[in-house]
Amino acid sequence: MTFQDYSQLDSSVLTFNLSPFSHLKSLIVGDDSFGSSIVFVADGLNELISVHIGMNSFTRSRYSYAERMSREFHLRNCESLRELVIGRFSFSDYHVLDLKNLPNLKSIIIGSSSESFNFYYVENVEFINLPSLETLDFGYTCFHHAHSVRFESMIE
Repeated sequence: MTFQDYSQLDSSVLTFNLSPFSHLKSLIVGDDSFGSSIVFVADGLNELISVHIGMNSFTRSRYSYAERMSREFHLRNCESLRELVIGRFSFSDYHVLDLKNLPNLKSIIIGSSSESFNFYYVENVEFINLPSLETLDFGYTCFHHAHSVRFESMIE
């Protein structure tokens, strides 16, 4: 599934929910897209292999504290997911980052070496049950207001 730069949902649709697309293999979102979405959800997509989000997407205001408390990112229970790439300024005003049960996720790249502001206002960052994770690359100013970052593996 590919969305070009400047893609938007109807302003009454506040949740970008991919969960109904059970056979989705790839998500590509261009730059400056879906600023009105306040919740991003991909849960139980067992065929999903990659997620690529461009710059300044899923962000209402790059530098604003306003409305951050209601914005959430959930990527969970996607057993084939191998990579997550998020461009600079995307999800800047999100308060929740939830990455759980992604057993084949090898690489997470969020932002770049220059100012990124990704998940700038998130308070608690949790990476739960990502046993194949090999690469973490976070841009400058990602998770700026985080109080804690937690990595946890579940032993079966």
